Amino acid sequence: MTELITVANRLCSGTNLTSFYECELYPGSLSSFSTTLAGNGTVSVPGEPSVTGSWSQPSTDRLVIEYIESGNVMGTFDGRGVRAKCFEGIMPFGTHNAMYEVCLP
Repeated sequence: MTELITVANRLCSGTNLTSFYECELYPGSLSSFSTTLAGNGTVSVPGEPSVTGSWSQPSTDRLVIEYIESGNVMGTFDGRGVRAKCFEGIMPFGTHNAMYEVCLP
C-alpha cells in the first residue's frame, strides 16, 4: 500500500473481557475512532496529534497496530481476521482490557 487509508476502530473496555463479542452484547458500551495507516507503516489518529504508532499486516488474517502517545507505548492491537477486511483483538492496558474491532475500507 502506498497511499493513506483510514480504518474504523470500534472498542469497549473493562475488566475480565475476553472477546469483542462481549462489546456487541452491550452496544451502549462501544466507542469508535478513526486511524490513518500510511504505506510506510506509520499510524496517525486524526484529532489526536500526540498519538502515533506503527502498523503491519503479517498475513491476510492478521493486523498489528502499536499506538504511541507522547513517546510512550499505549498498547498493541494484535487482531485476527473475523470477516472480510475486519480484525478483532485485545489491547491490555493496566488492569483493564480494550477489545477492538478494526475494519479496513
